[in-house]
Amino acid sequence: MGKLWAPPFLKLKHPRRYQLRPQKAERNGAVSRAAELAETLSAVRYNFAMLVLTLTWIGLACWIVCFWWMHRISSRQDTVLKELQEMTARIERLSKAEHDLIQDVHPQVNEIKEHVQTMADAVSSDASGTKQ
Repeated sequence: MGKLWAPPFLKLKHPRRYQLRPQKAERNGAVSRAAELAETLSAVRYNFAMLVLTLTWIGLACWIVCFWWMHRISSRQDTVLKELQEMTARIERLSKAEHDLIQDVHPQVNEIKEHVQTMADAVSSDASGTKQ
């Protein structure tokens, strides 16, 4: 079997477009050339199939990592949301307690204002009576 000549760039990019030219010493080796061409094409197909299989596994691994990452982010968000809900419940309880305190103090505030008003009236009448 003799060597077949094909441009190197064609072997890489276009395996079906080989333009094989036998060397001058072997012009009658058509069967050997066809066998070598078939062997080369099967190697290219095998390499392509391995590439597809490898890329498929890489893609599957990327999806697994992506889903794991999203689950991790989601669990962190759930934790933060629970903390916010607890904080909101505490604020609501404090606000209700403050509101109840204001309701208890409010009538007393009005009474204090009335008492201050009567004292102011008494002081003003005493002040006007002493001036005369």
